[in-house]
Amino acid sequence: TAFFEKVKKLALKAVYLLTDGCVSNTEEVVKLIQNHSNEFSLHAFGIGGGVSTDLITKCAEAGKGTYYFVNN
Repeated sequence: TAFFEKVKKLALKAVYLLTDGCVSNTEEVVKLIQNHSNEFSLHAFGIGGGVSTDLITKCAEAGKGTYYFVNN
């Protein structure tokens, strides 16, 4: 059981952010991700032509993850 607790603590958690629009508080979202980036990695997906590229790239960077854009 102690072994499994160690594994659980070391296990990498991933968060996937999917959005198709614009967020008005990008910096607040990025700061929230930065404040918790030691708990997970964040991978951001921007879907469609109206997505905020700034939001997607900054979130992925703050979360030490990757980003992708999916067009129509």
